[in-house]
Amino acid sequence: MRRELYPALLVAIGASSLCRAQSPDAEAPQSPIVFLEKAYFSLGTPSGKHVLFEGQPTVHYFLYNGLSNGKWQATGGWNWALPVSAVFQVRMTKDGVPLQLGEPSSSEPVLTPGYHIGVRPQLFRLWRFNNSARLLLAGLTGGFTHYSNGQHGCTYLGSHRDAAGACVVNTTDSLVAKQQIANVVDGDFSTSYFSEAIDVRFAQQTDKQGKADNFGTMRWSVIGGLELQQDPLNIRPGGSNREQSERYGQRGFIARAGGEWRRFGTAEGVIRLQGDYYRRFGGFLTQSFDAKQLELSYLFDNWNSAGLFLRYHTGYDYYNIHFQERSPFWNIGLIWDLGRLDHFNSFNTHESFHR
Repeated sequence: MRRELYPALLVAIGASSLCRAQSPDAEAPQSPIVFLEKAYFSLGTPSGKHVLFEGQPTVHYFLYNGLSNGKWQATGGWNWALPVSAVFQVRMTKDGVPLQLGEPSSSEPVLTPGYHIGVRPQLFRLWRFNNSARLLLAGLTGGFTHYSNGQHGCTYLGSHRDAAGACVVNTTDSLVAKQQIANVVDGDFSTSYFSEAIDVRFAQQTDKQGKADNFGTMRWSVIGGLELQQDPLNIRPGGSNREQSERYGQRGFIARAGGEWRRFGTAEGVIRLQGDYYRRFGGFLTQSFDAKQLELSYLFDNWNSAGLFLRYHTGYDYYNIHFQERSPFWNIGLIWDLGRLDHFNSFNTHESFHR
């Protein structure tokens, strides 16, 4: 399985680079990709998961992206974009690791890889303050996403599929089945959900001399956002069923906040610190559960929007059917920040704007 996976990862990460188009020496206004997922790769982590790596190849293909409009970047106003997003999450398990029922892993398996495929239109409002390089960008992102791991086994231990494909319980396995313990080796996880998110970014642009009217490099920014998700039962394609809803719920809430600061000099780049909070609730879930995450990253200017990150996660595991796992873990690796605002409107002379 590993031979087939490596090319897929390279293609997906390469495609995400094409979508970025954030070269600082470009001659035309750039098309930022904002308030959407990033790509990352962590070697040997998450900690405690016995993996060779975890990766999240991410691509955002735009049917329309109005954020490249130079006049809008300079003066502000309303704009919109229509992205089709594909976010993949994979973990490759080491050989010889005892799996859920005690059998050792072999052939370095990629167990329960997950993917999000969604269409989420975005509406933006940009404000420029007092003819300065300070800006406030707000975005409303909403749409429909399918989230699944593509597995054939039953969701919980103690069940198996009959000839018709339905999950049934043998009498001898009824006690195990009643506990609804997630089958994390080949258990089916599938849901489709609607989401609505509002995000804001307050930022200052400057050059190396600190001139506020240069409209060049992003000097600092403060970011924040809220998101709601609704998972209707049995919606097509691949909607959540009652069995999964009893443990995973039918609602999601996400809050995020962070800040960025540019560092000049040797190895120029951007330092970012961001915290995220996640909660699952609603539907047939009797008790909600949550997770928290703190990420520190450094994005190098000469790495084309790539950098290093360190992340600490506590609470439920975000990796599809592993949501019942609660042990905290660390990630460390490479991150690609798609569509950064570092050179937002930096190619506009602003002669008319400053009259």
